[in-house]
Amino acid sequence: MRHIKSDELNKQKPGFTILELIVVVVILGVIAIITLPGFNKARENSLDQEASANLKLIQAAEKIYKLEMTMYFNATSATDINSYLKLALPTASINWNYKVDSATDTLFTGKAQRAGYDSRVMWINQSANDTTSNGTW
Repeated sequence: MRHIKSDELNKQKPGFTILELIVVVVILGVIAIITLPGFNKARENSLDQEASANLKLIQAAEKIYKLEMTMYFNATSATDINSYLKLALPTASINWNYKVDSATDTLFTGKAQRAGYDSRVMWINQSANDTTSNGTW
């Protein structure tokens, strides 16, 4: 039988204690709680910029269409906008629904409405330099 020395009994195996692991998990949780609202705000800002850029594309395409046809085009969906105004807007967007609400010989109003959970709406007309918006922020 082998004789065990007292030094061998006092040696601990290398590794982490359960308390150290819990502290690390709590610290990571606090960091996640602090940073997630910032990520969501950045995501919302990028979605707004996407709609604004697409509305400006619609505005430019409407102006070109008016030069060729002497009137603005009234489009009820992104599919119509893509077909007649020759754009490539997402037709089944999970973020925004695009349409041209009203169009006459002299004016039009393009609209982007947030799909899903909130009532955010952005619109642009033939003479606007920037998009205007309405809804929940």
